[in-house]
Amino acid sequence: MHNLLLLLYEPRAQAISAYDGQVEFTAMPKNMLEINIHSIYAEVLTFAKNFGDVRSFAYIEPNGFEAPRFRSEYFSVKSAEKAIAASTQSDAIFISAKEYEDSIVHQTDMEFWRFNQPQGREFWI
Repeated sequence: MHNLLLLLYEPRAQAISAYDGQVEFTAMPKNMLEINIHSIYAEVLTFAKNFGDVRSFAYIEPNGFEAPRFRSEYFSVKSAEKAIAASTQSDAIFISAKEYEDSIVHQTDMEFWRFNQPQGREFWI
């Protein structure tokens, strides 16, 4: 039963496409209020192992419209253990999947993470 509940909230890939030699990953959580960050990272890292570095992934709502609060998180996967936020700014937040999983206090999906992108945009995750 526990595994069944995990499957209900686990995001699944809706689209995978090549982008600058990397993979673009789009996931649609089963329930936007029950984002499972661990399973998102696990799935992204699995794609990185199978297809190469993941440039970005985005959450989309079931009706196909992007949810602004969960729009996008851009990062490059350097290895199966590391997912480092892409940024040219020194004050940007860098976090790997391993660091996230090893941390005692987990950040929630409601927290604001600033990723400085080429366009200078900020995204909620």
